[in-house]
Amino acid sequence: MKKEYEYDKLFKGLIIGSGEYISPIIKHLKDPESLPHAAIYDLNVNTVLDNQKITLQLWNLASQHRFRTITNSYYRSAHIILVVFSFTDQTSFSEAKAFVSEIERYAPENVVKILVATDAELISERSVDSSTAKEFAENNGLDLFEVNSNSRDSVMQLVTAGIQRAVANFPQVDRASIAEAHVEELEPEGGNIGRGPGCY
Repeated sequence: MKKEYEYDKLFKGLIIGSGEYISPIIKHLKDPESLPHAAIYDLNVNTVLDNQKITLQLWNLASQHRFRTITNSYYRSAHIILVVFSFTDQTSFSEAKAFVSEIERYAPENVVKILVATDAELISERSVDSSTAKEFAENNGLDLFEVNSNSRDSVMQLVTAGIQRAVANFPQVDRASIAEAHVEELEPEGGNIGRGPGCY
């Protein structure tokens, strides 16, 4: 049976990168009652923008190597893609660059692309400079968003910014049934679906 959500606009978002740095972001978005995010499809983030109820379906692709064969189809249908790395981890930045190359190859031209730099508060521990990350983002058509992983407000500002950009880039998005079909078709057997905190 298909699940019914109350929304005016539905956007599909991907969050990719190292699971170590994605987990704190997911934690701030999930309900305390949520089940562990064992499935690809993790949560809904609900908000209101210009009197419209908006749902962002956020799909966590971190470390989902066994789903690599379907990742390309996820890129093609995404409205928002968050590429996560840590300022304190040069390797995670290199991995983020590789993901951006895949996005360029598979994602639609008007997809909202945000390079998410976590651990922004750990200035003395940085191995990646803000200027380096900013230059890479500008050269590849991404917005750079620095996040304090310990701050829910910081994470919600990130998500809100992504949704605002998606509304501008995809004005015709509405209650399309395809996103719900993806949930039924691609959710692993026994996978858990967590609901994000509603803002309305």
